[in-house]
Amino acid sequence: MKVKEMVRLFRANGVPDHYYAIDGGLGGGECHGISLIDQRWTFYYSERGERSPLQSFDTEDEACNALIKCIDKIMLEDKKRKAAPKRRK
Repeated sequence: MKVKEMVRLFRANGVPDHYYAIDGGLGGGECHGISLIDQRWTFYYSERGERSPLQSFDTEDEACNALIKCIDKIMLEDKKRKAAPKRRK
């Protein structure tokens, strides 16, 4: 999979743009991203303007799959949180 295909997949499935970054961007807050650095694909976490590498891959496909897996988990957690009954105070 290529980055452009992954972005289309995210948008088709309602993933907010601020959940991920591509091309080394830092996003609008906390997010995960991928970028090509020194001929290797890096999967990273970005927070407060700092990028922390999590994994490095040989191929764009591997990096996209890592980001998709991560975003899928985040979306599932959000869905559970929104479906949970609200506590009374």
